[in-house]
Amino acid sequence: MNRFIIILIAAATLAACDTATPEAEPDVVVVRAFLFAGEPVDDVQLTEVASLSSTEDEGAPIADAAVFLINAENEDDFYRLTPKPGEAGFYHYEGDDLALAPGDSFFLAVNYQERLTAARTYIPSEPEGVALSTTHVVMNAGTGEDQTVLTVSWDNPEDELHWVSIRNTATVSIPIRQEDVGQPAEPILPEPVADAFYEVRAEDFTHYGTHEVRVYRVSNDYFALYQYTQQPVQRIYEPATNVTNGVGIFSGFTGISFTITVQPR
Repeated sequence: MNRFIIILIAAATLAACDTATPEAEPDVVVVRAFLFAGEPVDDVQLTEVASLSSTEDEGAPIADAAVFLINAENEDDFYRLTPKPGEAGFYHYEGDDLALAPGDSFFLAVNYQERLTAARTYIPSEPEGVALSTTHVVMNAGTGEDQTVLTVSWDNPEDELHWVSIRNTATVSIPIRQEDVGQPAEPILPEPVADAFYEVRAEDFTHYGTHEVRVYRVSNDYFALYQYTQQPVQRIYEPATNVTNGVGIFSGFTGISFTITVQPR
């Protein structure tokens, strides 16, 4: 048994779970866990596998697992994640002594129904050469919905995955169109791309005001799973995963941010 497995078993033992050994095979854990450099750990989701007869995209949330982050470079650094209030199946780290930085590597250890599920990822370096075509987007309700109003670009000679997030940060958000009245200013969360740019369309913006644009470099762990999801026909029993004794994805992101203003013409 290698040292990594011994460490994870020790972490699971520290959870002091009192559950008895189940008679049936324990449920397979589905992991969806993302670490963001410089940001709190609050995007770790655990669910059961959805049955083929279910109409839901996800299985039932797992809210009673013992979950740890372990520094891959110093196995003495254990961080116990706890359930997020009001969000079944999500876990976060409540302390202020965990700082994620580019170059860090972590193990994720999950003890659920006496099954140990584990994964490893790293925090990638910052995206390079990021540029915005403008920091002042001028538009109105009559702007063509498919018109490009902002282009975000970056250096990407190795065709690595990058992800763009745009979030309205205005204290008072004024809707752009009549149909946007009364609607919250939702963040723009497009799919990751292996290109060196992303074009934001007029239809993506629903409100005027300041917005935060973040460009993330995505760890290679995510790449195989993303490629799998883009296939016309997915092989149900062979999804791409970097999770041992479970399925899903554990991945790291590093982003840099900019501020833009969306204003009427």
